[in-house]
Amino acid sequence: MRSRPSPVRRALRDRRGLTTLELAIVSPALIAGMIALAEVSYSLTVDGLLNHAARAAARSGFTGELATGFTDRRAQVCDTVYRLTSRVLDQSRLSVRSHSYASFTTLGQINGGVPPSTSLTDLNCGSTDWDANQTGMALGGSGQVVVYTLRYTQPVLTGLGATVLGRAELIHEARLAVRNEPFMVGE
Repeated sequence: MRSRPSPVRRALRDRRGLTTLELAIVSPALIAGMIALAEVSYSLTVDGLLNHAARAAARSGFTGELATGFTDRRAQVCDTVYRLTSRVLDQSRLSVRSHSYASFTTLGQINGGVPPSTSLTDLNCGSTDWDANQTGMALGGSGQVVVYTLRYTQPVLTGLGATVLGRAELIHEARLAVRNEPFMVGE
């Protein structure tokens, strides 16, 4: 006669509910991984947008020419940045600054080529408050070197991301130095 398995052995052989138990164990790690992926993806998107907008802003400002509908280069540069970032970035968290230097040599003598942020001119892209006399200092003249700096304070998307990073926001910065093309005086 066969002996009946003990209740402990029967319980160990019974696989009902095992899938639910495995899901309960694995799901927190899976969810945390998806949140981390979203945080990293958004951060990389912000970096890419800022770098692209800085290059486009430099292109729109370094020729000295104004596109149709613009009265000054600052407005043209600000419009370029706005068009490229407005669908993704909160414009109130974005600052656009620039400053001109006589040459790359002059720029290289300042903090190892990195101008202090106090020397940069805020282009006030979110406002119409602009002194036209600042355009030469901010966007340079013919043949001058201009440093464009776009800075964005990104809020962390989730509380978990903020806990892991130890802060609620990340600061992204794109910096680009270009030499203006020779253009006609009296712009």
